[in-house]
Amino acid sequence: MESKNLIEGPILEGDERFTIDNHKKVYRDDLSLARLDNTNYALKNDINLKTSIFSISKLNKTYINHGNSNGKDLNFMPLDKLFVNTSYLFNKKENLKKFQLYESLMYALDSQHNLSIDDRRFYFDPVYKYFKPVYYDGKSKILENNQSLPIEKLRTSSSIHAKEGASSALDLIKNLNNQKILLRLQNNGLNMKNSELNSVKKKITNRLEVLLNTKPNLVQFDSEKLALNNIQNNRVKGKEIRLVYTNAANNKFKICNISLSNCIEFETTFENYKTLISQMISQKFNKKSLNIFNQEANYNNKNFPFNKYHYLFLYDQAAIIQKNKYELIKVGNEFNIFYSDGINFRIDKKNKNISFIKSKVDGRAYINGSSIENWSVSILDNSTIKNDYYGNFNNLTGCLTFIDLNIKNLTISSQDTKCEDAINFIRSKGTIEKIDILKSKSDGVDFDFSSLEVKNVFVNNVQGDCLDFSFGNYKIRNIILKNCGDKAISIGEKSKFVGADIKIENALSGVSSKDSSDTIIENVQVRKTKNCFSAYRKKQEFSGSKLVVNDYTCKNYQNKIFKDNNSIVILNKKKEL
Repeated sequence: MESKNLIEGPILEGDERFTIDNHKKVYRDDLSLARLDNTNYALKNDINLKTSIFSISKLNKTYINHGNSNGKDLNFMPLDKLFVNTSYLFNKKENLKKFQLYESLMYALDSQHNLSIDDRRFYFDPVYKYFKPVYYDGKSKILENNQSLPIEKLRTSSSIHAKEGASSALDLIKNLNNQKILLRLQNNGLNMKNSELNSVKKKITNRLEVLLNTKPNLVQFDSEKLALNNIQNNRVKGKEIRLVYTNAANNKFKICNISLSNCIEFETTFENYKTLISQMISQKFNKKSLNIFNQEANYNNKNFPFNKYHYLFLYDQAAIIQKNKYELIKVGNEFNIFYSDGINFRIDKKNKNISFIKSKVDGRAYINGSSIENWSVSILDNSTIKNDYYGNFNNLTGCLTFIDLNIKNLTISSQDTKCEDAINFIRSKGTIEKIDILKSKSDGVDFDFSSLEVKNVFVNNVQGDCLDFSFGNYKIRNIILKNCGDKAISIGEKSKFVGADIKIENALSGVSSKDSSDTIIENVQVRKTKNCFSAYRKKQEFSGSKLVVNDYTCKNYQNKIFKDNNSIVILNKKKEL
């Protein structure tokens, strides 16, 4: 996800228990549904769990639509292809177009094996609430002389989505930069000549032109049916199948036989519910979860032999993301303001000023759109928190978030914030005139997947990192950071950072460069800190880091340099005191 500039969200895949895992016995794709792959994400907090339940429920309804369609009678490839009811799964045209582009490229690259019912993978965007297809196990033979799906079969065995995405795919292939592709291939151990690459691109283009001119059969869905009605044999691996539903709003479960003629229903404590639902949405039902089932059934005077069945989790029967309901205000054709309950604000369009006031712990606001230029934005947090719970909204960590924006001459301030980040920038680029952060219960400003230049920064009295940078390119100057509970400046996850005119006073760590990041500090003064300069690897998927400081003063510290064996710290000229 991080390599594609995506924030953490549910990863969903086909459940292979009755297909791949059972392949040597009986292949039962009629029992295939979706499952959550990254269960740890769901268990982090209440909103992540609700988002995971929502995403798996929506995707499972797509799998059920697949079973209640005429797709298998239409000779598509692969034979076990998942037929996606896009009118249900995608509610915005731009997201549907991305899906069609992906489907077209899978056929063009001879990677249609990726489209099978148990090989499908999706990322669910927790902010915008839509599904992005993820490539997995395509088994492409596009580099070979003969393809798994030759041109003749491609004409008759591809989908309507592949046809509708072919034009955009042709434009994409046409605009590819050969030199960048060849260099990337070389860095990954494959040496290819330019003529060879052109030959492959020509083959892909030919296949896309075939897709563009196909007349595929249309799959018909019975969207009213949300049950596994087409299962003829409800026994597999010696056990019968039982269907599991939930009502997340009330911590309830409902377990039924295939025909839904025999069901039991019970509710449980929230802690037990979290344990059970995290297993269910991953389609894993271990001994611990079955024991809890038995305890709850006995408590509710139900007699049900849980150990005798295989279970399929279908979906939540209630509306479960009501807590994430937001309002939208459009500011001209420039940008949009999304805000949740607990946020009030005033817009002064004449003077280009927006003032937010946060009154509830779950209150959040975020701004996205085309661009924001010459605006001043502030947020004051008047909420109260209990037990260090910072609240959540759409999985955004900032009290105020700027996401997918072009920014020019923006001025931002925050006061007394009680979120994981006071301000968060995600996938944004441009220039910021000034950032002013006064008092935060956690981090000050978090920059993710962005390319930003900031001219002035002042941060005082935050309990976490004052400034946190990841996965981007950043140029910051005129920085004053005081009373940072953790790191004053944290640069990580392959970031490139250049900073100048920096003053740091009273922080656990001054400047920290980690996880494959390159950091250059032109001049800095550091006072009252444990480690003035640090460089190290924190996450195993990265390498060490590099930190170069050209002019510095370091006073009242324990360690001037802290680094591991994989990292480099270079200190050049030292200022005279």
